Amino acid sequence: MTVDEFIAMTGWNAPEPMARIGMNNALRWFEANFRPEELNKPEHLSQFAGPVKTQLVKWMQSIAFLAPVEADSVVFAGARLVRYCAPGREWGVYFTAPGTRPSQLAIPSGRVTRFTFRASRAFRCLKTSVADAHLSWSPNGADRYGHGGGVQYFVAKSKEKLELVDRSIR
Repeated sequence: MTVDEFIAMTGWNAPEPMARIGMNNALRWFEANFRPEELNKPEHLSQFAGPVKTQLVKWMQSIAFLAPVEADSVVFAGARLVRYCAPGREWGVYFTAPGTRPSQLAIPSGRVTRFTFRASRAFRCLKTSVADAHLSWSPNGADRYGHGGGVQYFVAKSKEKLELVDRSIR
């Protein structure tokens, strides 16, 4: 899919030249690392704008495209990554660097579980900055604005590349 096809599909505004490069990098990485049925899986979350709500749209909306979008960034064996989420959802595609606060990831304040992982081998991933987001899914049910700016790593098949080493409630 080209950037123009993605824009037409979602109804998003045409991006600035720098953002277009980042969008292209992200689209190429997602297409290389996920099957079409994974990317086109319907999403029913109201916070994602556009007429077509798919897993790909959800992932693309989480990226700040005016910041660098590094396809094929390397995570070395032994490196630590962190994931903030609800218990039982520790495996996924979104991870961040140790020391990154949930508030830098557009994650609502409140109790959140921090899972720490160690890379069991070196692997490539997509490294981006988190976009600001309108959050209609915050814990107390109130809409709010979440600020991004923190680094995020998209890790395909994370269970094959990472091992869980610690869990703590924040």
